[in-house]
Amino acid sequence: MTSLKRALRSVATAGVALLFFFGASLSHAQTTPQFRSVTVNGGVTGRCSVQIVYQRIANDSGNAAFQKINRANRMEVINDRAGSTTDDIAVQDITAEMLEFYYEGMFALPYYTAEQSVRMVRGGKYAVFSTYVEMYMGGAHGINADQRTTYSLSTGNKLDMSYLMTGGWGSAVRRQLYNRCRQQLGASFEIASFYDMPDPSSYELTERGVVFIYFPYEIAPYVEGNIRVELTDAELRNLGAPIRW
Repeated sequence: MTSLKRALRSVATAGVALLFFFGASLSHAQTTPQFRSVTVNGGVTGRCSVQIVYQRIANDSGNAAFQKINRANRMEVINDRAGSTTDDIAVQDITAEMLEFYYEGMFALPYYTAEQSVRMVRGGKYAVFSTYVEMYMGGAHGINADQRTTYSLSTGNKLDMSYLMTGGWGSAVRRQLYNRCRQQLGASFEIASFYDMPDPSSYELTERGVVFIYFPYEIAPYVEGNIRVELTDAELRNLGAPIRW
């Protein structure tokens, strides 16, 4: 009888362990974000066009971090700084701005487009939103920007990597970026010395390190496009910069 009780106790213990294992696995699976695209169109026929496509975490119910990311990302992409308008109203505001650049006989109609994609990095701990914005307001060509924003999936906080250009390590990082850009761009590079090297306009967390992004005209002619320079975690550490991800 004692042996039977021990056997039953062992089975019960194993059962609880299995339930805990599968429960933990299920809980983990439920916290994996499921992204879907949201498309919003605007503009006025024959005068200007507006289209914005952004990513939204569909399974944000009951997840404060996911809800925080959705709010912040939408406000940034849709240009709803107050976070209090609908997508359609926000796009109407952008349409009104584009209409100000319209005139009869112009080379092309004013337009504003924002196309966003998203990927997870560092073992699924961070979501990197990539937003390519292009607009035309007259002249020979439009302007564009390759914006990156990284969020922690556990806290919902935006990962601010601008600290890499400050502190005791900032000069070393700036000099490294200057040297890489000079090597990459050659004669097209328009910065005289590393002292004049501006801060990047955007930062992207990758599996290996950080990509520093400069928009057109910031350090080189428009034809060079968005300039991207990656420094690995190891390189940043060697430059004295702390790793905060």
